[in-house]
Amino acid sequence: MFKKLYVSYGVYHANNINKMLHAVFIPAMMFFGFSISQHFPICDINIMYDKLDVGLILVTIIPILYLLIEPVVGVVSFLFYQILYDLSIVLYHMQSHRIFLLNKHFQYCIIGFLFCNGMIFIGHKFFEVRPPNPIANFKYLIFEPAVVVFEILSFLGYRSDIAEWRELSNDINAKYLEEKEQAMDNKKEN
Repeated sequence: MFKKLYVSYGVYHANNINKMLHAVFIPAMMFFGFSISQHFPICDINIMYDKLDVGLILVTIIPILYLLIEPVVGVVSFLFYQILYDLSIVLYHMQSHRIFLLNKHFQYCIIGFLFCNGMIFIGHKFFEVRPPNPIANFKYLIFEPAVVVFEILSFLGYRSDIAEWRELSNDINAKYLEEKEQAMDNKKEN
């Protein structure tokens, strides 16, 4: 199942610059999202660290889904994003005690979150073969953090069969470009 997900994801993420932007800005976006969620607790029940918020739910439940799809990626994703969540809690409490950020934590997090989204948009708009289709690719919003972790792990030597998976994505992109070129030629002829 992860192979199919990765290949379909790779069709929209073939360019190395775009992949690098994703490797940097997807985790940063997750951090800012966790930080924003600290400002909107769901209820006053204290769970593990602090009040229950959407960030805690996401950092707890989504890695379970990742574990079911790819166990190593699930474990590493859980640890990595848990560290980001914990850091967001620390920074939130520092600002709430006016130790850091001059009590502008929320505004800085919104700006950071929007900046990260802008960088992801730039990666897709200017470096990719095909533009993303947000409606068809909605599932990538959930799986993109896991795929970023998988890309980093594969760069470090995990899973030797990833080259074959990338070839499948490249073949699909080549076919897409060929069809697009033929459609443009047909349009010119008419």
